[in-house]
Amino acid sequence: MTETRGVLVGGRYRLVELIGRGGMGRLWRGRDETLHRDVAVKEVLFPPGLDGGQLEVLLRRVTHEALTSAGLNHPGIVTVHDVVEHNGAPAIVTELVAGRSLAAMIRHQGRLPVGEVARISAAVLDALAVAHRAGVVHRDLKPDNILISGGRVVLTDFGIAAVAAAIMAPTRPGGVMGTPFYAAPEQLEGKPATSASDLWAVGATFYHAVEGERPSTAQSVATLTHSPRPFRHAGPLEDVLAGLLAKDPHQRPTAEDAIRTLAPYSAPLPARRGPDQNGWTTTHAQTVPATPAVIPPISALPTDGGSVAGSPSVVTVPLSDFPKDRPTALIGHARAVFSVAFSPDGRDPSTYWRRGTGEVRLWDV
Repeated sequence: MTETRGVLVGGRYRLVELIGRGGMGRLWRGRDETLHRDVAVKEVLFPPGLDGGQLEVLLRRVTHEALTSAGLNHPGIVTVHDVVEHNGAPAIVTELVAGRSLAAMIRHQGRLPVGEVARISAAVLDALAVAHRAGVVHRDLKPDNILISGGRVVLTDFGIAAVAAAIMAPTRPGGVMGTPFYAAPEQLEGKPATSASDLWAVGATFYHAVEGERPSTAQSVATLTHSPRPFRHAGPLEDVLAGLLAKDPHQRPTAEDAIRTLAPYSAPLPARRGPDQNGWTTTHAQTVPATPAVIPPISALPTDGGSVAGSPSVVTVPLSDFPKDRPTALIGHARAVFSVAFSPDGRDPSTYWRRGTGEVRLWDV
């Protein structure tokens, strides 16, 4: 499938605008004609010359990887809506994330501040921890596959490296999965990718983000397995990044351990202090350990009216409770709010923001 604007894919998804291309295919902004919403449509391009049997195997592999990704429920993992066949090739339909890639940020800004790198990498690790607990390995984590949308950090292209390897197999037996500059040494040696391999990729990706250059400028796969260049700008992140880049996969920290190490250095989400031109007041939060008594058995919609992914029951917080002449925005959440509670006098709100880790954020408004 090599389609053009306006084509209807799978009898449902209209291709609207080409927004990206790579070795695996092309990415479109599309329109779901059934649900009347914007989506992303990734057309996977197969190389010419494959016979019917090979095409069938690849189509099954793409479908399997897409369905596996669809089973991951986390705001930091792009949501897979559908996988369809069109003209003998697959198209993966996902949510459309309005943002730019970490790769684009590095290209335009150079190296990023330590606090920003700590926040983004912690969000990536949080998403990976969920995937790894489900037995899913990304295999090709790199700056291009990390999208930043406001305060949200989103991983894309789970399993695409496995599909790429399957596509290469007929013509390049033993090809290495993943992007060499961000692939773990064991992957470069031809061994299967594991959760530890993903953690190496996190280390390499955020070395690039904080240092402004890749860990290695090697020109061959053999030299890519050498130790990364010394840190110059990582500061307090040096130890955790060095641990993620350990040659021995058994010596790398788990995603959860790395998150705990990064927590003190994570920068809050950008926000203006005090009233802005639209009359909004912003305030920041601090994260503290939660106790069961703090968290009520309810869920809350964000005050902008958005929905909370994965929430079994939703209670809307009435905006009428906020001052009409000076509405307040609670700044500091990178993920959906799952529960909300107020102190007995109704003045101090707390929000339960990371499911399963027992953390709340206390707000001073």
